[in-house]
Amino acid sequence: MSKLSESMKPHLDQVAERLLAEVPGVRHVLILTTDGLKAAVAGELGEDDQDRAAAMSAGLLSAARAATQALAGTEDLAISQVITETSSTDGGPRGWAIIMGTGHNIALAVWAGPDADIGIIAHRMTVHAGSLSGLLTAPARSDER
Repeated sequence: MSKLSESMKPHLDQVAERLLAEVPGVRHVLILTTDGLKAAVAGELGEDDQDRAAAMSAGLLSAARAATQALAGTEDLAISQVITETSSTDGGPRGWAIIMGTGHNIALAVWAGPDADIGIIAHRMTVHAGSLSGLLTAPARSDER
């Protein structure tokens, strides 16, 4: 499993909080390892939802990569981001989920409301992803136990 240094936790928390505060419409920010472990969270997402969101976000990145490689007919592709727009006819949550790989087995996920500007969100995520990839390296998951 990926393990992040405990000394990096304050920095990760700071990055998540900064992204939440600086972009209107962003409601939750999650920094995760690409094998599905949460590293930092900002917003009012419950503890169980944090863990589930981290696992599902990692899975979505992996599935998007596999599907895109199959559609393109080449494995020489990486996924920059996955954007999901939600809508509801029964009053459920509407908005955007954006998941971005940052390199070095780290990803950044954001949930934003329906009025958020996803262009601004994607830009700010890219800026923060750059700072994360320069500072973090989560070792790839090992099957050895």
